[in-house]
Amino acid sequence: MNSPHDSFAPSSQKPVRLAACITAHGFGHSTRSIAILQAAQRKCPHLELLLFTTAPAHLFEESLKNFTIIPIENDVGLIQRDALTADLPATIKALDRLFPLSPQHIHSVAEKLAGCSAVLSDISPLGIVSASAANIPSVLVENFTWDWIYKPFAASFPEIVPHIETLRSIYTKATHHIQTEPVCVPTSTAQRCGPIFRFSSASPAQIKANIKEEFCVGDRHLILVSMGGFNFSLSLWTEIFERKDYFFLLAGQPEQKRIAGNVMSLCHDSGYYHPDLIAAADLVICKSGYSTIAECFQAGTRVIGIDRPFFAESAILANFVTTTLKGKVINDTDFIEGRWLNLIDNSVKEPRPRPAENNCADQVADILLNYCR
Repeated sequence: MNSPHDSFAPSSQKPVRLAACITAHGFGHSTRSIAILQAAQRKCPHLELLLFTTAPAHLFEESLKNFTIIPIENDVGLIQRDALTADLPATIKALDRLFPLSPQHIHSVAEKLAGCSAVLSDISPLGIVSASAANIPSVLVENFTWDWIYKPFAASFPEIVPHIETLRSIYTKATHHIQTEPVCVPTSTAQRCGPIFRFSSASPAQIKANIKEEFCVGDRHLILVSMGGFNFSLSLWTEIFERKDYFFLLAGQPEQKRIAGNVMSLCHDSGYYHPDLIAAADLVICKSGYSTIAECFQAGTRVIGIDRPFFAESAILANFVTTTLKGKVINDTDFIEGRWLNLIDNSVKEPRPRPAENNCADQVADILLNYCR
């Protein structure tokens, strides 16, 4: 594997341009794509990026340069009522509206891909079919695909079956298929790589010092509560306020304010990069989603993951949390009813996991850039 600082020399003086089609479901697919594209821009500083997604622009603005966002719907994913609950009837209604993808929709995206050398797809079916229509390579990056996520719902919602079959067929047509750990369904024809994550921007000690000074944390343990970009509320304020030996940061909230002496609500534009918050935390309480778990792995941060029984990926991520990160997993009821508060005393005494040694974003960036030569 090349170093993240290895340079890339294009074969001509033409602009080097890549596209990415990224599902807007949650933040995990966006942040994984960002990590790959960050690595590509380190290797090729003049790389131009064309991003097809309806994910929030601030995710890309805080990490990438020289990019244009085209807000086009890639797929449906799972429509959620909140961070821990899915709405299957609404999901199926949206799938019926978007699929099968119309030739006009595919052609519109294919036209915009002019000048791009390849398309990164995470986990957008539109990226794969539009790249094919534009006669350029597509690189599918996934630890699961939507057909697999939908499969457990087929018995209760048989109307989802045609969509499962459509998506499964599209995913097999990617030019290059990469599965990133922790993989949900290993595929023999796919290339495997380790976890992909955004790096923190400074040392954990420096980040923690900045947070402690700004929010007057003192010597208290820093607990980050994150739902992967979803706003959430807690009904346990009395119990939390009583834990004065801990300072709680609540990420992804609609406004930034101090709720109590030991609780701070952080909005998306708080000025703190989410990987930095993870690196600085003594313990992360989080929805078991790919990006937060991967960034805990990157930083070597203790974690308590919240299982989502409706989401098939959760069991795979829970196993990664308990075996690789030596963390704990609770269910959604344990979180809502506050039983996680009984676990934090022992969790912060556990040794921190070993930080990741390699970020496989560089491996995928090399594959993408090879199509530009």
